[in-house]
Amino acid sequence: MSLQDAVRLLLVYQEVVGEFHPLVDLNDLIGRVRAWYTDIDTTSPDQQESPSQSTMLEADEKFLIIHLALAITLRAESTSSTSEIEKTLQHRFQDVLNAKLASPATGIKDVIAVLLAGIYYFFKDMLRSAWRMCGTAGRLLMELGLHNGDVSKHILTSDAQRQEAAIVVCSIIVLDRQWSAATGLPKNFQDSSFDPPPVTLIVTPYLKAMMAFLAISDKFGDSISRAVKGEMDNDNDAYELLNFQLEQWRKKAVGNYSLRELRALLADPALTPPSWAILLNLRAESVRTLVLRPCFFPDSDGETSKKQVHPALDLVENAIHVLFSLEANTDIYRKQHPYYQHLLTSSCALNFLLISYVERKRSILTTLPPGAGSSLSSIYHMALSLVEKYISSSPASRRLWRRLLEMGETLSSLGILSDDGATGNNQLTKNVNVQSESWKANSSRLVQNPGNLRINHRNFTPPSDEYLQPPGHGGLPSNYGTGGTTTTDNSFQLGWAESLLFEWPSGD
Repeated sequence: MSLQDAVRLLLVYQEVVGEFHPLVDLNDLIGRVRAWYTDIDTTSPDQQESPSQSTMLEADEKFLIIHLALAITLRAESTSSTSEIEKTLQHRFQDVLNAKLASPATGIKDVIAVLLAGIYYFFKDMLRSAWRMCGTAGRLLMELGLHNGDVSKHILTSDAQRQEAAIVVCSIIVLDRQWSAATGLPKNFQDSSFDPPPVTLIVTPYLKAMMAFLAISDKFGDSISRAVKGEMDNDNDAYELLNFQLEQWRKKAVGNYSLRELRALLADPALTPPSWAILLNLRAESVRTLVLRPCFFPDSDGETSKKQVHPALDLVENAIHVLFSLEANTDIYRKQHPYYQHLLTSSCALNFLLISYVERKRSILTTLPPGAGSSLSSIYHMALSLVEKYISSSPASRRLWRRLLEMGETLSSLGILSDDGATGNNQLTKNVNVQSESWKANSSRLVQNPGNLRINHRNFTPPSDEYLQPPGHGGLPSNYGTGGTTTTDNSFQLGWAESLLFEWPSGD
């Protein structure tokens, strides 16, 4: 890797991670990398390949942090040309990381390195490993005494140190909540485990907004839990209160623009808001999808469900359209794909439940807005197009892609997949003026020949590697997955209804 490539990757790292969790000083890292390459250039030719690992460890404690930052960025870019470099980097830092995990904490840089390892696993779609690293980072922080506000005041002597500790504490709290929800595992830490740092020390709007979100989410956590279990009160008071609180938080965090306004802004790349604002906006809406899902379960209350059909359709349509535009008109979705993947999956789950409900309750079809069928078809095709671009690099996308294909048969039999949707000529797709010709041909082939979609979901055979290679993406590496072995997805064994209810955890 040349110096120019290394610096470029660190700049991309700032976009991918630093904008949300500013755990490291970017200028300091770039300066250290330049110094390393300067040292290489002044050595003899036979030593120019790379400075030795032991030399770097002795000379600079940032060895592990910089290598993790580069590996995260290479994973975020997810191109076949960078996979070998990423493997080389991981080979170089893995022993050092293992040593950190088995040793007492000596400083906050140890905590940052372990937390970055968690983020690296998150980008590799290894959520349980990410959750475990987050727990380890928090316990290392406790070893240092920095979880206690009074102790921190005595240990930390400068404003820079206090700010660094505050960012690490907030990042651990936020990521622990997110990754525990995504895996269905309990939180590593209780709310009382860390003394919340002063708000003035939280420098990024994303972290500040997420800490506020966690504070209010504790107030309606029971409501969300009951809603996900289908136990929401029929009078809907809990939902209305939750909806109001979410909207107040969203406006304070990202301003007045809604998903509809995001759709208009994303049509022009020059008007694209900061990625943290887009993510926070979509995260607020993802909570609504969780609460709306039980409205369309088979045993849901009839009147309450009818009232939520319109809001659910509007929410799903706007959310998936924003994600589609984000991927088509910017590089944000591609670089920050793990952040948005679960938002797409959650929207798809609500969309399928909504379709199932409408099919069961045909008598309410007259209450749907004009063009609802076309909207449902467009939603499906945009989701399929989004997922298909990442099936060679993301196991989560691959799982969702298989579910979408299986759902295609059901949607086709219900007459929801129209010819216009199949050929990519629906109005929603026209609005963003972006459509892949290769995707149109493939989607048209799938939908116009429903026989290709008749999958026996009890004995599902994954598609061949040839079909898992959409245009512009390399094939699956031979040792894709954990531990250099080929991974097999055995989660897709139930029918579509069962998988919606049981195999899609709330974090998805």
